[in-house]
Amino acid sequence: IYETSCIEYSIDDTPEKNAIIIFTSPSSIQCFLKNFSWDDSYTAIVIGDATKVHLPEGADFAVALTPLIDACIDRAREISSL
Repeated sequence: IYETSCIEYSIDDTPEKNAIIIFTSPSSIQCFLKNFSWDDSYTAIVIGDATKVHLPEGADFAVALTPLIDACIDRAREISSL
C-alpha cells in the first residue's frame, strides 16, 4: 500500500512558458495547482479521461493514446515537435 503526498516546490521551480506538463493522476494536478498557477501557455498531457476533468477550465491538453506513462511521454514528444 502506498500514499501519495504533495511536496512543496519553490518559486524557482515554476515551469517555463509553453511547458508541456504530464499528469498521471488527478492528485498530480491538484498538487501542481497547490504549488503553481496555471499559465495559459502550458499544455497538459493527461493519462486518461478521469484525469483530464481535473484540469483548470480552458487548459490546453491532450490525452495519451493509451493509459500508460510511456504513452504520455510519446504524446508530449509529438506535441513538442509540432
